[in-house]
Amino acid sequence: MRTQFTGIARAAELFRPATACSGHAASAALQCAIRHTFTQARCAGLADLTKLGVFVVASDGLRMLKTLIFGFLLGVVGTVAAAYYVPVVDQHRESSVISVATNGGNTESFRINIPTDRIMVGAPKQAEPLPPGLRWPADEMFDGVRVELFKVRNTLDAVVGVASRMVADSDAIEDSVEWVLHLPARGTFYVTMPVQPEDGVRRVGTLRAGTREFGPMQGKVSERWVPNADADEVDAPDGYIELETSFVGAFSDDVTETALREGTL
Repeated sequence: MRTQFTGIARAAELFRPATACSGHAASAALQCAIRHTFTQARCAGLADLTKLGVFVVASDGLRMLKTLIFGFLLGVVGTVAAAYYVPVVDQHRESSVISVATNGGNTESFRINIPTDRIMVGAPKQAEPLPPGLRWPADEMFDGVRVELFKVRNTLDAVVGVASRMVADSDAIEDSVEWVLHLPARGTFYVTMPVQPEDGVRRVGTLRAGTREFGPMQGKVSERWVPNADADEVDAPDGYIELETSFVGAFSDDVTETALREGTL
């Protein structure tokens, strides 16, 4: 009997701090200890004051929210700093090799080594398509069409862009040679040429459209095949296609007004 009273006294001492917050909670805890022979686990479960105090839960939630916001902002700052000091892509642009023409405008030469700079060839009934496995459309209208993709080099032999060349020689499509050159960070231009060379060597075409720096331009583009003269060179290309542009800025009221508005004139 004395042992039971001693247990009750200990239970009362255990839950005495709770009386400062809630007398009802302390009384319930003491009754729980007597009723269930001082089972500590069940008493602790029913007398858990954190389940009764919304302020404690609210305080913990606010602390977690502040930690989340701080971590998010710190991650954004770290990512921006890392991208600034350690760039993912180190872009490099080759300098344009441009010459001023005697009659105004500018000229620029490009070359395509054959076959090393050829990326794709699309034509009917190819024995060795490039890339291997390429299937040309079986429609009759494409019988006389040949399409090629190339890497484009400047006069310093540096790759500066890509180009497509389409030759049409069929009844369904007008005979022509069409070039599209794309030079990153500069723009794209589209040229059409006759199939037959003017002097038996060089085809001369007209600039039809352009983007970015080629947008306000007009002029001509010539094409000629230059065979390799050094037959003893190891792994030498068979030759190269030379493209020479001669462009001049197109003068119009719209271009002049835009230049005056931007202060370039």
